[in-house]
Amino acid sequence: MTPNDIIARGERASRLIENEDFKDLIAAINDDIFEQFRKTKIDQKDEREQIHQVSYAVDLLIKKLNKYKSDAKLELDRISRV
Repeated sequence: MTPNDIIARGERASRLIENEDFKDLIAAINDDIFEQFRKTKIDQKDEREQIHQVSYAVDLLIKKLNKYKSDAKLELDRISRV
């Protein structure tokens, strides 16, 4: 990726992270995940593992967006020093 691509991707990620609709969506998904977990019975190990995988995927999405945002900031800092 070019520096401009990294910066553009980070800016898009930042807009998405800061979007109130996106924040509400992620919160609703996390609430649904917790509710599904809460409804599992003690012997439903497979179901809880599947719920955990979904939760992990949501967390990974947020982490990836934050990494893109961070990468863009580092690239902007690097360019400003040149």
